[in-house]
Amino acid sequence: MIEPRTHLFQIENHLIDADYYWSLEGRATWRQAHAAVDGNGKPLWHNGSSSYNGVNDRVAEVQAIPKDGSLRLIEVTDLRVCVALEGAEFGNGKRKVRGRFTHDGVGHYLSITDPLVERRYLSGEDGVFPLDHALLCISLGEPFNDWAYKLIAAVITPQN
Repeated sequence: MIEPRTHLFQIENHLIDADYYWSLEGRATWRQAHAAVDGNGKPLWHNGSSSYNGVNDRVAEVQAIPKDGSLRLIEVTDLRVCVALEGAEFGNGKRKVRGRFTHDGVGHYLSITDPLVERRYLSGEDGVFPLDHALLCISLGEPFNDWAYKLIAAVITPQN
């Protein structure tokens, strides 16, 4: 990495040197990943605003405070992966993968952008699939129409 390149509330961003290639140096164990979980009692930014299909899945851009960053690693025990057609009522239906879970007593229903999870579930049937215990990397995306959306960027289970 060349240098930090923060953008709005995404304080973790860095400029990556295009002249170097990444190489896999190892994989974290479940225990190592679990040790990196953000403490309980820390909400997923501001709750209380939901998109048409989500629940507590967005934050007004003005409420995305830079010091809070844009990433959280949380532990959940009630994860449900949901695959369904969304947007058909607007004439642009598309199958979507979302995660439903509770964090610190607050329900969330967020888009899953983890490529491996998306591919796995989009190749199957629509439905609700319990994963239960998982670590989730939640990312606060760049603002779109004055909202920053909460996304499940990675799903880590004891099995993977």
